[in-house]
Amino acid sequence: MEISAAIPVDRTQPLPASAAKPTREQAKLHESCKQFEAIIWRSVLEKSGQSMVGGEDSSCDKTGTYQYFVNNSLATAVSGLPSSFSSILYSQLASHISTGPTPSNPS
Repeated sequence: MEISAAIPVDRTQPLPASAAKPTREQAKLHESCKQFEAIIWRSVLEKSGQSMVGGEDSSCDKTGTYQYFVNNSLATAVSGLPSSFSSILYSQLASHISTGPTPSNPS
């Protein structure tokens, strides 16, 4: 069985908000949620890779460097997919963004 090295990811997917054109705050929140999910995935992948490769000493050799880039690419590709942690987090936090001007940010 052969596994494809590339994971197709549609980076043009719309924000999970119901509005047609998201506000700047919604776009920033969506990107922050995706970045937060990527950090979590990197941590999970790093910890699981350490136990498979043989501990923390493996990060100094070529395999450890290669694994770092694989983990980073995979975490970035997976974060932000529909029904992912970041989508759920965004939907929970987006309701707290005010749509009108605030005293600290008059628009």
